[in-house]
Amino acid sequence: MNLKKNRGAATLDVAIAVIILLATIPVMFGVAYNFLKDNNYARRQGKAVQIATDVIEIAKSTSFDGLTLEESEFTRKFK
Repeated sequence: MNLKKNRGAATLDVAIAVIILLATIPVMFGVAYNFLKDNNYARRQGKAVQIATDVIEIAKSTSFDGLTLEESEFTRKFK
């Protein structure tokens, strides 16, 4: 016995589908936003560590006898 008589989607079916869509779309955008935010944070942290390492290596390899600011490798690399 077919109670709907093949009339198509009922109003309740459409309402439930819309509610499901309205609930899942923001969740998907939230996950994507958090992923991109964390990815950018990790990339910036990596770049900061790389710059700090470069500065420390330059400072370790520099002879400080008679050094002026104009001729240091630090000022050439990080201007």
